[in-house]
Amino acid sequence: MKSNANLQVSRQLLTARKLKNMTSKDLAEKAQTSIAWITRLENVNGNPTVHFLRRISGALGIKFQLSI
Repeated sequence: MKSNANLQVSRQLLTARKLKNMTSKDLAEKAQTSIAWITRLENVNGNPTVHFLRRISGALGIKFQLSI
């Protein structure tokens, strides 16, 4: 079962990336990670650390917000 937090991260990541007109490859390069990791997060298959989310959000110029 996929957690609500992972679903929130996935939706925010995908929305922000599309609003910035970035491809998965663009985001991966800017965040210094692999396209596979970006795809996992967008498909709610990743379990990112807070540090990793900071890198992604920095690359996108956004702040992730989670509600618990």
